[in-house]
Amino acid sequence: VTEEGEASWSGRGVMDLEITQEQEEEELALEEEMRRKEGDYARQLFSLREEEAKIILEPLRAELTEALVRMGADREEAAMAAQVQSSFGDEWRVMVSSLEDQIEMRGPNVCNMLSRDRSLLLLRPERLVRFVQYMRELGFGNKALRYVLGRRPSLLSLPLYGGDGEGVSKTIAALGQCGLSRRQLLVLVTTNPGVLAVPPN
Repeated sequence: VTEEGEASWSGRGVMDLEITQEQEEEELALEEEMRRKEGDYARQLFSLREEEAKIILEPLRAELTEALVRMGADREEAAMAAQVQSSFGDEWRVMVSSLEDQIEMRGPNVCNMLSRDRSLLLLRPERLVRFVQYMRELGFGNKALRYVLGRRPSLLSLPLYGGDGEGVSKTIAALGQCGLSRRQLLVLVTTNPGVLAVPPN
């Protein structure tokens, strides 16, 4: 190979390297531009969803606030409880009124329940009715039920008569098998409602 040939080869190598670096820089710049556009799109989409949620949710939150105030809650307290709600079931109005009808739950207590469990308004009112009926058969009065559900509203989301050894009734039965009397069971559940969420096994 002549010196001229070596110089020619070396020149092409440097040129190829420079082209490669230039291509990499262009690709990096393109990727950065795509990420920026994706970020802009994501922000716009989030903003649109927030606006959509506001349009849909605000009237429902306002209606819930008024319902809680009618039940005896302070307006500010009611508004705060309503504001954290991001989902409303088809029968949320019936659920709220059923809490008052079934166990004489007042507005402040309902506000507390809503703050503890934001899925409460998605539940069907029949869940509350069945739970209250079952617990009354065990000797729980309205006062005890208000205390239990006020502290653990998520109990309404649990199956009452579940399969595979699960469910509130199965837990109650397991506690009875441990030798607890109905009076002892009443005291235990009232002081520690979370025990009903423990699997019986």
